[in-house]
Amino acid sequence: MPAPLQALHTICNIHTSSSKLNHLYGEAINTAVHDMLKIISSTHTFAVKLALAQSLLLLQIITLLFPAPSAVLRKHAENRMPLLHKVIQDLYKSMPETLPSSMSRYQSWLLAESCRRTLHIAHMLAGIHSILSHGSFILTPFVVALPLDLNRAQIWENNQVSPDAEKGDIDWEKEFSAPTDLVSYRELIELWDSGKVREPTQFVEMLLIACKGADEIKSAIQVT
Repeated sequence: MPAPLQALHTICNIHTSSSKLNHLYGEAINTAVHDMLKIISSTHTFAVKLALAQSLLLLQIITLLFPAPSAVLRKHAENRMPLLHKVIQDLYKSMPETLPSSMSRYQSWLLAESCRRTLHIAHMLAGIHSILSHGSFILTPFVVALPLDLNRAQIWENNQVSPDAEKGDIDWEKEFSAPTDLVSYRELIELWDSGKVREPTQFVEMLLIACKGADEIKSAIQVT
């Protein structure tokens, strides 16, 4: 695991396992931010840019909505939003148009889906910050058109990629039956409205909640 992600995973584990976060938690975040800032200026490979973007997203998720009395963490998180915007833009512009032929179908899918999900989460976080700061969020056509792989979403379940996915029932060497494998955010919502998405994975459920609200999605899932 890349160093930035490894550090943020450790911080996330502390965040979720401890009911009383002390000053050491704040110091760990400050150290992680300092290390990420050093990496930004010397980042050249796409893999590092992706790891850096995901690390910064994790950091923002656990600090932007941090409850009182730790208002300092929230303030620092708000100050980092322009940095996140810059990192995400750089990631998007740096995405390769083609992938090495040495990569298997599974590896190619893994990289592409990871990038797509990173963009989705980044836009959702930007929306949350905009609502907190300005009371509204503009859903642009770019965000609505962002794709995701709905047919293979279960591979990511439980917040990790199945280690047996490459050896499982999916024939990764066959051509993907595009465009049925990929759906845009708008198409996902339409599929939900028409009742064709019955058991959403955690990630898909999160995207649906962002558009429809938690009450509607949770109650519909309980009914089904």
